Amino acid sequence: MKTVGFAGTAKNTGKTTTALHVLQAGKEAGLRLALTSIGYDGENRDNVTGLPKPRYTLQPGMLVATGSTCLRSSTAIVRAIEETPIHTIFGQVVVGEVTYPGTVLLAGPNRSSDLQHVFDIFTSLGCNLALVDGALNRLVPMTCVDGLVLSTGAAFDQRISHVVEHAGALLRLLRMPVIRDEVPVNSGLWVEFKDQTSCVLGYGSLIGKNLLDTLLRTLIAPVKKIYIPGACDPHLLKLLIDQKADLLRGALMLFRSPLHLVASGDPLLWKEIFPLLEATDIQPSSLQTPQVFFMTVNPFYPRYLDRNGMYEAAYVDKRELLAAACNRISEIPVLDIFQPPFPDVISLINYFAELPDVTRSLC
Repeated sequence: MKTVGFAGTAKNTGKTTTALHVLQAGKEAGLRLALTSIGYDGENRDNVTGLPKPRYTLQPGMLVATGSTCLRSSTAIVRAIEETPIHTIFGQVVVGEVTYPGTVLLAGPNRSSDLQHVFDIFTSLGCNLALVDGALNRLVPMTCVDGLVLSTGAAFDQRISHVVEHAGALLRLLRMPVIRDEVPVNSGLWVEFKDQTSCVLGYGSLIGKNLLDTLLRTLIAPVKKIYIPGACDPHLLKLLIDQKADLLRGALMLFRSPLHLVASGDPLLWKEIFPLLEATDIQPSSLQTPQVFFMTVNPFYPRYLDRNGMYEAAYVDKRELLAAACNRISEIPVLDIFQPPFPDVISLINYFAELPDVTRSLC
């Protein structure tokens, strides 16, 4: 079974529309399909702009994992197959099969271990392709997916140059090199010095000034390796490098996953960190880096109207947006699913899912 996570750089960038497109393509390919989410998704209208939102509409035979109360509020009829031990604010997560087509509300697992449990159930039910709805601020639980499909567009920023610059920075962060390295189990933040001694700080993330001060006091000898398993504030990392560049020079800086870094700070901030790392010969790597299958761009954005305080649908030039994104990003396919060329998205997913980790290098 292949597993795909979907995330948008902002609301209204086309994430759900893209996932629906993949669902339709998978149905036409005769695949057994499944859908779940990280958190809640299912508004009829955007709760800020009031504009209509695309809804997940499932067909008979498709599988879904969602909160029990969501099933009662969906128009699709779903036959419950298995109740999981996973609880959400929308009730216990239930895995079921659609028997009558309709829309579904999604409220799925929000931890990697729980998401993997749902994947195991999908696999046992003969699923070929499972889709997971997420967002940039809900990416961390997706460490167990085979890969990601990213969506961006004018709803993120009407300046096309800024949209593609952000998308390029995001992709660079997500394509961090993978190193299969051994680290102490459940160690938290961990430092190994070049004299072979090591120190475990016991914290999982570098997100507070107090922890930075502790780390600065700890680094009193040349560093061979530093492992940060959780979130990492790019501003604090910059301060660390600025103050300890001589001791960190040539070190391996190892993260559990770049998904934690995406959740820690704007990719454009991380873009400023990479030259600093290169200047001090610090090697950023991760234990696991999900593949990025492709990226979609969406020219739509909600435009605010001063005259009545409402929003209306507006668009940037769709051809200019697609051309600029393709020009900036060459490592993966960039698509507008409503503009030619129309590639086979299932083939793209299958192709990139089979690539070895060594191809996931920093561009």
